Amino acid sequence: MLAACPSLEVLATSRGSLRLSGEHEFPVSPLALPDLEHRHELDAMGAYSGVELFLERARAVRPGFRLSEENAEAVGAICARVDGLPLAIELAAARVRLLSPAEIVARLAHPFELLTGGPLDLPERQRTLGDTISWSLALLDRGARTMFTRLGVFADGFTVDAAEAVAGDLGGAGVIDALAELIDQGLVQRLAETGPASRPRLLETIREFALEQLAASGEEDDARAAHAAFYVALARSGDSERLEPEQANLRAAMRWYLAREDRDGALALSAAASAFWLSRGHLTEGRRWLEQALALDDGPPTGDSAQASIAGGLLAYNQADYAVGASHLQRGLDQFRELGDNPGVARALAALALARTRAGDLAPALHLAEEALAAYRRLDDDAGVGRSLETLGRVLWIQGNYGQARARLQESRAAARTLGARDIAARASQGLGWVALADGDLEGADALLEESLAEFQELGDRWWSLRGICGLGHVAARRGAHAAARLRFEEGLETARELGDPMLEAGCVEGLAGAHGPGLAAGLLGAAERLRERAGAAWPAFVQVDSERSAQRARDALGEERFAAEWARGRAMGAAEILRDSRPAQPGHPAGLTLREVEVLRLVAAGLTDAQVAERLVLSVRTVHSHVRSIYRKLGVSSRSAATGYAFRQGLG
Repeated sequence: MLAACPSLEVLATSRGSLRLSGEHEFPVSPLALPDLEHRHELDAMGAYSGVELFLERARAVRPGFRLSEENAEAVGAICARVDGLPLAIELAAARVRLLSPAEIVARLAHPFELLTGGPLDLPERQRTLGDTISWSLALLDRGARTMFTRLGVFADGFTVDAAEAVAGDLGGAGVIDALAELIDQGLVQRLAETGPASRPRLLETIREFALEQLAASGEEDDARAAHAAFYVALARSGDSERLEPEQANLRAAMRWYLAREDRDGALALSAAASAFWLSRGHLTEGRRWLEQALALDDGPPTGDSAQASIAGGLLAYNQADYAVGASHLQRGLDQFRELGDNPGVARALAALALARTRAGDLAPALHLAEEALAAYRRLDDDAGVGRSLETLGRVLWIQGNYGQARARLQESRAAARTLGARDIAARASQGLGWVALADGDLEGADALLEESLAEFQELGDRWWSLRGICGLGHVAARRGAHAAARLRFEEGLETARELGDPMLEAGCVEGLAGAHGPGLAAGLLGAAERLRERAGAAWPAFVQVDSERSAQRARDALGEERFAAEWARGRAMGAAEILRDSRPAQPGHPAGLTLREVEVLRLVAAGLTDAQVAERLVLSVRTVHSHVRSIYRKLGVSSRSAATGYAFRQGLG
């Protein structure tokens, strides 16, 4: 017909494409769902097609059912839990005959037990969700069915090479064909590309079915072992860009190793992933996984166990937990020495030098840093020499020996640039910026800190970016640009709180003290002292001088009695109170919006998602969620559209 009638158009629905010449495919996506991170007005919630279908089917069995403030959250959660699949929503809605929406949510922990009992006038395959998926699978060839079950081990998507790793004996061409068939039949979702590699995924409900089938096949352990081994290898590659979207898979692999008490696997994965956790600011999560892996380490030392100890020490150090950090690092050093691993010994010496420095053990710290440099030179490891020169420069800077610190950092930067080691060069540049700041060279400090901050932001390293932001806050404060200084320190304080680094949090609070009037300054200095005590950190010499200068100015302005009272009040304040008291509302922005909240609101009004806002402002998605919730609360609204309307009325859109 199509060949004989060139003007003929046929609109056909099908499980998959017809594979005819001239065919154009329009995939039917799951129904639209509300974003559960935010509250929605009832009318807005009911307008989502997934919720609309739920309400229609619920009223069919219980005519008086209505969407209300009491059940709206649960109704949204039901639709999201079943991934917006129409049949699953219909089967769940039918349960309101007996169960409340909240009870349905609880029972959806095992969806295939609940999502049954469809209308008797429908084919049997459409009466339960499990039967529908089983019928679809039965139409596939053996290779596609095998691929489907093995894909159940992936959390939140996968790449084609990851699928090949778990596919068993299908082979590369077989995997491509199987994935294409699964996508064609709607069992695997092909998402819009956000990076260089395609990233298909199973909807969570479909994934649970695949896992049940995988367990029944007796091949689950093999598939999970292949999955975990793939992510160990990926973590060892050090490719943070590849690892960023794979965090759910890293967690799944770690849980599997830990559940089996697989010492070697857990240590290997946690040690390999530690550089990613550190650079991307996932310090608390990384420490949690490493502590659990190290708890299994009761055997003879291995390279992975030693490296995991070093990694645990570095993450603890970066959260200012110096005693725990030094303990892990010393253990790793001892293990590397027992193994005769000289490169490992050099890495451990350099890391231990920093931990001892921050803990205030300055003389042994300097010795350890020099020992690390000598060890790398014996190994002819140019990159290691560059790193250890930067470490030695940092130790000397913290000790206040600025001349020698500058010389070592300049050597480090030159070596790193020769090697093309961007991260080491950026660390050395930042260190030189801090030295210039301590010496009073504000122009030089500003240029060096800005240069290194841009590099770290491009590399996606949040912890080192935070240090640069704090440094630029000090530059602005020294210049008397107090509004600019407050913005830098507020941004740094927020990130430090999120990363769980009390030492840098204290530094930002002290910086804010110098940029505020005497009353608030005294309170902030008291709060900073409490944070310093919690961290147990040694102060860089010039930071201590600045803090003492701010305290003296506040004391002179307030008098001893009021200064002491404000100081004591500050010591009792939590971090949230510090932020609130140190951030005046911006004139012209009602409802007490902070400058950061105004930035977020502008981007939300421009149509950006929370993830896009996070990328634009170099924040985590969780932090953006927190800002959006605060904006809703201050504006008295409960939806994105209402917040956007406010922004346009205020000229912020």
